Amino acid sequence: MQKIHFAANLISDVYHMATQTCILLALRLSLFFDELEQYDQMSKAMRREDRLKGV
Repeated sequence: MQKIHFAANLISDVYHMATQTCILLALRLSLFFDELEQYDQMSKAMRREDRLKGV
């Protein structure tokens, strides 16, 4: 009975760790894409300014 209980706890712990890892990965990806979009917008603004200046 203890082995079954131990196995159930182990499975539960692994499941929770995997869930937390997936959530953390999703958060980091979201932050990465936000930064990428911010960089893209900044680049577009700089190109627009260069066009207006005639550079």
